[in-house]
Amino acid sequence: MKKVILITAYAFAFVFLISFFSIDACMDAGGAWSDFGFTCHNPRENFVPQYMRPAPVFWGLVVFLSSMFTLLVNKIIPK
Repeated sequence: MKKVILITAYAFAFVFLISFFSIDACMDAGGAWSDFGFTCHNPRENFVPQYMRPAPVFWGLVVFLSSMFTLLVNKIIPK
């Protein structure tokens, strides 16, 4: 059961961070976000959604922060 909780925590953190950064990128481009940050309406030209950018630092940060959140959940949950 603990493994299921940890996998769920990692997936939740991963999707949350991608959504958060996508909303931020959309708003920085002057657009209006919808669909939890996965759609951006009326941005400036040449806007690429954050989750579609080949940015190793971004993806490394998302994986690292998701892992740290999962580690925290692992420490909180009793054996």
